[in-house]
Parts: sequence; structure tokens; C-alpha cells
Amino acid sequence: MEILRYLVLGMSLAIMSAAVNADTVDIQRLTKDQLNKLKPEQIEELPALAVFQKLAEGEKDGEKTLKLIRWMHVQSLRDLYYVDTNPLDISDEELRRGTREFQERIGAKATGELTMSQFKALGQAAAAIHMTTLSFPGVGDEVSIFMNAPLATAEGRMEIEGDKIAFPLNHHKVECWQTMGWCFDYEVSVWTPGGTANPDGSGYFVAPSTSMYQVRSWTNQEIIAEAQGDCRSTTLSLNAHSKEVLFITRNGTGECLLEGMKLSTPRVARLAPSYKFNSDYILSLQKAGMKLYSPRAAKALQEMGFPIE
Repeated sequence: MEILRYLVLGMSLAIMSAAVNADTVDIQRLTKDQLNKLKPEQIEELPALAVFQKLAEGEKDGEKTLKLIRWMHVQSLRDLYYVDTNPLDISDEELRRGTREFQERIGAKATGELTMSQFKALGQAAAAIHMTTLSFPGVGDEVSIFMNAPLATAEGRMEIEGDKIAFPLNHHKVECWQTMGWCFDYEVSVWTPGGTANPDGSGYFVAPSTSMYQVRSWTNQEIIAEAQGDCRSTTLSLNAHSKEVLFITRNGTGECLLEGMKLSTPRVARLAPSYKFNSDYILSLQKAGMKLYSPRAAKALQEMGFPIE
């Protein structure tokens, strides 16, 4: 399903304001440049097949791309049990029937022709039900903390107090070395299909990063370390007694490269137990996809004792 992601992303990057009404758009009379200048809400309501056909015009692999998009359309309907036929053998009539049933399921007008937003919703639902549960280190209800000079470590999932985090599915491992005088925060954030940071995607994206903090104090129970920056400064507190790992970020004394990066109040983030949250988060995405199963599949699951509503 990744080709859909890149096609939609490519259009989104090119979108500018335009005085074109989506209700009266004749896609065949538009140039690709005019199509790309439509507003996002206009593109979302256009018929997907017509949009892809226009984008494929004159392209070297245009016909192959259209065949692949049709295959993706059929396979997504198969995954959600709206059609049974192999994508290579399905008739136009059966494809339209399955498409109409899906549109009825989501409360849309049953035309048999998907809009761009419906095409994206279909692909994301099909991808979600096949999502693999990701396992990170750590089990139980406490953050894993080890402290025995000259080494201290902590592992968990970062969450921000009073605010949503852009990447809910994440894992942090903090290592502090007394002899070096530094702490290292090794982070892995996972963008999930249809998640907060990856709303148009249908696959995983892993983003690793490392931050460094200079140790300011080290006792038997607590380590305080800081990362100073012009825009922002962050204090790391690792407390073995309270089982807390805090990241307190405040505005720095200098300027920020981007407007809007200054904080109105200090931001407090902490490490939390990760295993149950990460499992539940993936399960919630899977359940959201399962809610778009065809009525006959939903009924069968209901009869087997697995309600999806």
C-alpha cells in the first residue's frame, strides 16, 4: 500500500490555494499542475480512479501503476471480506458491488466509485487489521531503573504531562556514566499506519535518535543532568528511590530557529511502563480497522463470540 502513501503525499506537497470548486471539477480537462493546485479538501472528494488516471498520463510506467492501484483496491476489499475473487480475476461488476458495500459501511453514498478520502480509509483499515504487535523491552507496572556507580540505566515509554505526544509508540533507554560525566538518551519512535504522526501512511516508520545530557550531580539515589540549548534547555532527573525519570524542558536564553518553538510553560515528560501501553495501542488500531469489516464478516465474528463493535 505504500504507493498510495507516496501518491497522496506527492499531491499534498504540491497543493496550493486555487479558485476551483471540487463539485464542478472536470478532471479530464485539468492539467496535472491544475490538479495539484486544488485544496486538500477538494482532492479528498474527487473520484480516486480519475485522479490516478490523470496522474498516470504520459508517465513511463503509468499503465503498470494503474494496474497496481486496482490490485490494491481489490486486495483491500478482500482483506475486509467485501469481495472473494482474486485481484487478477475480479470483474468490474463485482468490484463495484464490493465498493458500494464498503461505502454503505462507512455511511457514504454507495456509488461504486471511491473518492480519494474513501480510497485512503479503505487502505488504512486493511493495513490496520494486519498490524503486527511490537514488543519493546520491559514488563510490569514500573519503569526499569538500575543504578550502581559508575553506571545507571532506565528504560520506558515517554509521555508528556497534560499533553499528547506526537509519537505515542516509543521506547527510551537512558544510560548515565559517572566516569564520563554524561547521560545518553537512546530513543526509538515508531510511526504507525494512520497514527498521529503518520495519518496518510499504511506502513511503519522507525525514527531513532540520541540526546546527550551533562551530569550536574550524582548521589546514591538521584542523578541530575542537563542539555543546554539556545532555544530550549532540558533537565534530566533519574531517581532510583521514587522510580521516576523526568525530562523538564524550559525556554533557553537564545533565539529559536523556527517560530512558535518557545514554550508558554515548562514541559514535563516522564518515562512510563511501556509494555502494556504499546500492546494496547496497536490493538486499538487493529480494532479500528476491524470495525470496517464487511457486514457478513462482522456477523460471523459475532456468532463466534468476537464482537467488533
